[in-house]
Amino acid sequence: MAAETAVSPLCDNDFIPAGGDWRWRAEDSIIDSGKTVGSGWRTPAMIMACGCLLLMLSLGTRQSFGLFLPPMTFDLAWTRETFAFAIALQNLVWGVGQPFAGAIADKFGAARVIVAGGACYALGLTLMTYSTTGLAFDISAGILVGLGLSGSGFGVVCHQYRVSFRP
Repeated sequence: MAAETAVSPLCDNDFIPAGGDWRWRAEDSIIDSGKTVGSGWRTPAMIMACGCLLLMLSLGTRQSFGLFLPPMTFDLAWTRETFAFAIALQNLVWGVGQPFAGAIADKFGAARVIVAGGACYALGLTLMTYSTTGLAFDISAGILVGLGLSGSGFGVVCHQYRVSFRP
């Protein structure tokens, strides 16, 4: 019985049992467990502010990609369809990757997923600067940035807030 209620050592929160029972129980609540809500720097306001900053950085950068369409298509002699395909691929990879990023965040913790997503996002942005072919742009701006958005997007950030501060 003790093994079923033990907390997984790979998880960065105390609410995911190692036995695989993911349902919420009253004994898992912060209020019922004797833990203080907002102890140290992990207050709800600080978690919300950090989550908003992360979303502002990841989604704000993504929203600016349209500004690069005219200069990139002109300088690299691409059609606008080449650029648009990479952004469409990015949206698809982002959507398909969200459930997997959430599952990995449940198992290993949101912080690890956010760091991996940020690294994938940064790699995609870096490789975008060296893309001279449509395929290289599809891989960097489409696949890598899409995976980075999955790991640093709404699903992981909002889930962490919900898990950290249950009613």
